[in-house]
Amino acid sequence: MQISKSKNVMVKPKKKLGQHFLTDENIAQKIVNALDYETADAILEIGPGTGVLTKWLKEKKTPYYLVEIDTESVEYLQATYPSLGKKLIEDDFLEMDLRQISQESFHIIGNFPYNISSQIFFKILDVVENVPQVVCMIQYEVAQRLASQPNCKQYGILSVLLQAYYNIELLFKVPPNVFNPPPKVASGVIRLTRKENYESVIDCNKKLFKTIVKTAFNQRRKMLSNSLKSVEGIKNVDAATLKKRPEQTAISNEDKAAVVELVQDLHPADIAEVFDDLNIDEAKYVFLLLDDDIAADVLTELEDDDLLRFIEVLPPQSIADKFISKMDSDDAADVLRQMSNEQREAVLTKITDREFLTAIVDLLKYDEDTAGGLMAKEIVIVKDNFTVLQCLQELTRQAENVDEIHYVYVVNNAGVLKGVLSLKDIILNRTSKSIENIYEKDVISVKASMPDNEVANLMSKYDLIALPVVDNLGRLVGRITVDDVIDIAREEADKDYQMMSGLAEEVEFSDNLTRQVRARLPWLIIGLIGGILGAVVIGTYEEELAINPTMAFFLPLIAAMGGNVGVQSSAIIVQGLANNSLGVKKISSRLLRELSGAIIMGTVCSLLLFGFNYFNGNSQALTFAASTALLTVMVFASIFGTLIPLLLDKAKIDPALATGPFITTLNDIIGLFCYLYIGKLFFEYFMV
Repeated sequence: MQISKSKNVMVKPKKKLGQHFLTDENIAQKIVNALDYETADAILEIGPGTGVLTKWLKEKKTPYYLVEIDTESVEYLQATYPSLGKKLIEDDFLEMDLRQISQESFHIIGNFPYNISSQIFFKILDVVENVPQVVCMIQYEVAQRLASQPNCKQYGILSVLLQAYYNIELLFKVPPNVFNPPPKVASGVIRLTRKENYESVIDCNKKLFKTIVKTAFNQRRKMLSNSLKSVEGIKNVDAATLKKRPEQTAISNEDKAAVVELVQDLHPADIAEVFDDLNIDEAKYVFLLLDDDIAADVLTELEDDDLLRFIEVLPPQSIADKFISKMDSDDAADVLRQMSNEQREAVLTKITDREFLTAIVDLLKYDEDTAGGLMAKEIVIVKDNFTVLQCLQELTRQAENVDEIHYVYVVNNAGVLKGVLSLKDIILNRTSKSIENIYEKDVISVKASMPDNEVANLMSKYDLIALPVVDNLGRLVGRITVDDVIDIAREEADKDYQMMSGLAEEVEFSDNLTRQVRARLPWLIIGLIGGILGAVVIGTYEEELAINPTMAFFLPLIAAMGGNVGVQSSAIIVQGLANNSLGVKKISSRLLRELSGAIIMGTVCSLLLFGFNYFNGNSQALTFAASTALLTVMVFASIFGTLIPLLLDKAKIDPALATGPFITTLNDIIGLFCYLYIGKLFFEYFMV
């Protein structure tokens, strides 16, 4: 810590006053220059400390005053700047009457102490009519909070109160190393500029307004209807507003500028996530504020349930003009598929671009789970008898309707796909050269009827970024891009995971209770039946267990190991089936490999169990029975876990079914039977 000196006067930063003296002259000048001096009758600096801001204030023509509570700082400033005279006021800013500074108006500037910055702002709010502008340096986190927009966690009491009267700008960040002593956190400089209509912003007295805000945010997790019960004087508040939490009220007030600023830099996928926290009226309001292109992109990012909830409240004309017409044909078709037949027809009649309408109607003919349902009509097509120059001209003409050009597709006069051209091929060849000699003829394509999961596997296998789609006659009808199949792969993975977890249908956390119960209950009932059958198996050997109760010790172990091995084996097979890494010739070898692996793993685990029983002093019958049964169960479970997914796949049933409660339950039952039967044989043998 440094001690500042001036003509034998010393000033030492005091922790109790929250003093951190700014030492960087450039930053000080930048702060002072942020004030609008032309509109100020006077300037008040709070806590000048060693006068680093005062030095630059003195150069301005506007009258200025300084208020300082620290006696050492006052003496230091008097010694450094003798001309200050009565401009330097030794007083506590929080206690003084600010109107003694000027009867008209005055700007405020200062490096506010961290420990009382909130109190200073509340003091300023009491005289908002006298303070048109404030430029100050405070803790950076507090600066962010004051400048934060509604509907976020940072938005709090001071955010609401100050933003009601002032426009707040976060100007720049200040590192700790330019202070004496350096604080533990960064600082931020903000500017508060009073609104022109500040007197009419709040339709109640300031005291009531402050009470309402403080009460609401002190119980911010409660709805306003609950938190404001105790506040008298609240009238004419609509019921919808009272059902919100305090940080959600800005959208209801239709603060357009705040909403636009909040979302303008967000990716459409992030905006779609924000909609999860909004009711339908708020979502509709925000949507209509967005740029048309961004709004269309956001619509394609919404989950199906949110999409349905949203488009139901919009008129067909708005959907057609603002959203559908701004989308690619495949995205437009996806959105239209979510609508009822009546609404879809109403929207289609509002689309004025006949070519675009034809493309959408054509796509709607295909099943959404096929290549035709995935593809887009926006592609660049050239004839196989074109030259490179003609190809470039056609590319320029068609590119306006295509967002991303991966390939140029070559067709004959009948529209049959002949090959593809890369942009590199077009650029590097002479314009007079015929493309017939340069386009790639060995092109991978799919028929429009191919299932979407097979399309995803094909693109993954060959690392394709775009895939042409043809009809039964080989004519080019569209293309599928990699972003389309990413969604398919994610959906398939989610579906398999839910199936492996014992869910009978797709379900999400946000789904209603009925749907969740319907998805979860069937497999729980199957598990219950499996448990009953296991109990029946154990009951069958009740006499043996009564004679040899030690056999019960390893019932859980045998059942658990059988289930674990079965799930491992089935998971490997399901993965192979999903990515087509299991060829026809590999099925028999896979069974043999799983059998070999099961014997090795079973032998190792059985020997470990044998050693435990042997050194633990258990009977020979139990030792041999448990180890032999464990080996048998692990081998059987491994074969069972391999075979069942293959059989389900042959029967056109999702093999992921085999890795869930189904195989676990069966392995439990069969494992218990094997263990108890083998145990019976060994105990009878050793008793002879």
